[in-house]
Amino acid sequence: MKYIFTFFTILLLNLLGCNLIAQNIKGNTTDVGNGISDNKLNINEVLDIFPNPANQVLNFNFKNNYTENIDIFLVNPVGETVFSKNITNENFALNNTIKIDKLPAGNYYLKVVINNKIYSKSIIVERK
Repeated sequence: MKYIFTFFTILLLNLLGCNLIAQNIKGNTTDVGNGISDNKLNINEVLDIFPNPANQVLNFNFKNNYTENIDIFLVNPVGETVFSKNITNENFALNNTIKIDKLPAGNYYLKVVINNKIYSKSIIVERK
């Protein structure tokens, strides 16, 4: 396996998209084509996302009942959070929907944080 030495920039953003912390770190990766390491956590282990591509709504169904707090973020192509939701024991549901009918077409990322583990998936928003 070939490793490539690279630099990463870690940004911590608040809900308004303002930088709170920016830090450059050095690291190794085996996949720099999309800027994401190949050791990322598999979102398909925790939820199903459909349809993808989507144009009106994005559905996501959790595969397990979780007792931890869950944070959901939908991030646009320039890194801005366009949707966020905190799911707790009180408002947990296996089946969830995000309305995306007002979003411009493009590639987005759905980011799910469960128990300090980050899962992400590319989402395509289409306009017909």
